[in-house]
Formats: sequence, structure tokens, C-alpha cells
Amino acid sequence: MNEDTAAWRQCGLRLENLVRHAQQELVLVAPFIKAVPFRRLLALAADSIPVTVVTRWKPEEVALGVSDLEIWETVKERASTELRLCSALHAKYYRADQSCLVGSSNLTARALGWASSSNTELLLPIPAANEHIVGFESQLLESSSPVDDSVVDFIRDAAAQLQISRPSPSSAEELAEEASATPACRAGDWVPLLRHPEELYSFYEGDCDSMTGPARAAAATDLTALDVPRGLSGAQFGGYVGAQMLQSAVVAAVDAYLVESQRFGAVADFLFDQLNKRGVAPTDRDAAWQTLMRWLLFFLPGRYVHSVPHYSEIMVRRTEEADT
Repeated sequence: MNEDTAAWRQCGLRLENLVRHAQQELVLVAPFIKAVPFRRLLALAADSIPVTVVTRWKPEEVALGVSDLEIWETVKERASTELRLCSALHAKYYRADQSCLVGSSNLTARALGWASSSNTELLLPIPAANEHIVGFESQLLESSSPVDDSVVDFIRDAAAQLQISRPSPSSAEELAEEASATPACRAGDWVPLLRHPEELYSFYEGDCDSMTGPARAAAATDLTALDVPRGLSGAQFGGYVGAQMLQSAVVAAVDAYLVESQRFGAVADFLFDQLNKRGVAPTDRDAAWQTLMRWLLFFLPGRYVHSVPHYSEIMVRRTEEADT
């Protein structure tokens, strides 16, 4: 192995060594994770080690092939392993116990020097006890959302609707990085502001003359937070927004709360508490839930059952058990 080849592979070697020596816990954080290098890396960890994985699954990036939804199958097959999503994620961060690597390398073959044509990357050790590292990991886990089969299915469908032709494997990752150069708002704190979700696509298309000033401002804020790319059709837009919503930690918490049937007031209180602990409590808790409820029903059709018996709205998430 010549010196240049060794340099290409240093990131992969360092990460392999980190994973191999984990004794208590392992945290893997990268915007782009491919299935083959992910399985290769996890195979080095002892079966007893709990693993937390955080990534992002923007539908256009999944469509481009820079991230593989198949990593979910690997996660499900391994005990004590959790997969979480953060749509605003840009950090590459890997921790085993008190050892940590940070830098530029995603969890892909090209980034780790495991491909014939590899990137020029950097992964450097830093003490995990560093206060900035501790704060980063805590905030990341708080602002990320857990993955389940329904989330994977929805994002897969949203990616398929985009009908993006995949570029060659050598350029897909760079195209996605360029497309996401503008960071999204902090995903964990986001809940919709636009009261009428059906107006969002009209605003996106520039047809907003009939909207009030506050409605236009709310729509602009929501589109920025959701980081919606240009040029989507109505169906593509709806699927994309729904996929991004499920990656908001607050929305995901409400979604999980709705696994059991809940009355309007209970969900309004729950949402308020979720936002309050993040320091972004709404002035009107009922309006906040009413707005989010409208978005859930509009952009995630069929996921919930909504009824109004005895003048009190009730909502519950559909489950496979309930449908059988």
C-alpha cells in the first residue's frame, strides 16, 4: 500500500479502530450513510454494545442514492440499536465511550477510503468529555426523531415520487452536498406556523396574492424550515413535506403520543409541553395544536383517524394492528 493510498484510508482505519474498542456505547452520526459500509462497521462492534445512529433522509438525497434506507433493516436486526433522523444534520461525529472522532467523513465507502476512487477527508480525535462535544450530542439527540417502519415507508414513497435520475456513484454525494449547502432551521423545534396547509403549495408556486401578509410570512418560515427544493409538482411537494415533518422531533413526539386515541385538549397540552421545554412555547396552545393537526391530516393522509364526537375532536394514529 503506497503512501497516497494509506492517506485515503486513514479515516476508515481510525473509525474501524474506534468501533472495535467500544466497551459501553457507540454513537454514529453522519448525514449520508450507505448500507454496505454501515454493515461493515457495525460488524466490528461487540453484540452487547448499545448503538445509536443519527442521520438525515431528505427525499431528494435518498432518490440520488447518497443515503440508503436499507440501513434500517440492519438496525432492526441488531439488538440495542436505535436509528434517529435530524433533517438539519451536517456534522460527522463518531463516539465510542470516551473516545471521539470528528471531521468531514460521512459513513460511505468513498469518504472512508474503502473505494477505488476515494475522497480527501479528515477525521480527528477529540476528548468526548469536552463540554462542546457533550453539549452537541445532547442537543442532537433531543432534536432528532426516532425511525420506525412507517417513517421508512413514507420517505421511500416521497423519494420515489421525485423521479430523480441518479447520477453516477462518483458524483451523487457531491451533488447532494451542493444542493443542501443552505442549512435548514433547527429541525427539533419546528412546528408549522401556516394555519391553512393547503395554501403552502400556492405560496411555493408564487401564487399568493390572496394570502394575508402574516400567512405569507408563516409560509416562508415553514418552507425554510422544511428545506423544500424548487420545481416539485403538487404530489411531489406533498410527499416531500410529509417526509420532512416526520423528521421533526416535536412532530415525531406528537405522532407517537397519538398511537393511543387522544382528545384535542390533551394533545394541545402535550404539544405545549414539548415546545416549552425547548424554550419555544406558543402563546396559544390550542391554535398550535389545531395548526399541526391540520398539517398532519393534509400532508400525511391516511396516517390518522380524526373524529368529532360530542363536540370534542379526537385523533389517533392508524396502526397495522388496528387495520387487521
